[in-house]
Amino acid sequence: AMAAFTGLENFTAHKLRVVTKSFGSKSGLMESVVKTFRTAYLKEPQFTLAGLRVIRNMSLFGLYAKCFGRAGGMTILNDILKKFKIEPRIVCEALAIIRNSIVENYNVGRFINSQVLSLLPDVIATHPADPIIAEHGVSIVRNLVNDDAQWAEQVERMGMVDKCIEVLQAHSKSVPTVEAALGALANLADTGTNMQISLGQAPGLMQLTVELVH
Repeated sequence: AMAAFTGLENFTAHKLRVVTKSFGSKSGLMESVVKTFRTAYLKEPQFTLAGLRVIRNMSLFGLYAKCFGRAGGMTILNDILKKFKIEPRIVCEALAIIRNSIVENYNVGRFINSQVLSLLPDVIATHPADPIIAEHGVSIVRNLVNDDAQWAEQVERMGMVDKCIEVLQAHSKSVPTVEAALGALANLADTGTNMQISLGQAPGLMQLTVELVH
């Protein structure tokens, strides 16, 4: 099965390179990718996974990430997470794309409007033993509230503060996941006194943090 995925990924990557030359612009390429997701990738898991892997690599570059957001990519990811919530590889790739795409406030408004934030707690909870999915999920929170306090209240209301604490408890042996969760909580604490009070009252958080840093 993995070999088939790899073949599809390579095929898709080749097709995207051809499409890039045809369109002559990153914006045109992303519009084509989003259109393809709407018409094909949502039908079969293997096509979805192949396409997401390509987009994940592209989303590391700010211009591609911006183009993806403008082309409606966040709405597509919302649809993918709803349809393939139990597929760990698909979830992992989708969350990684979101994580990359909201760095430096890229696509933050589009991310909020897509309603993906409301899905995050349930998506992470669906894969309780997967530290990579947890890492990507809490990293989205970390990037979302970095240097921007306006989303902290919404993050708390959607249950992601509690989820960050749960991730720390469940994946205390995974260094990248712990770093991401602590980073998310640190950024939340930096957003103001109300959040600091809320975090201070979170059951077991202070004790857990002390245990993790020793």
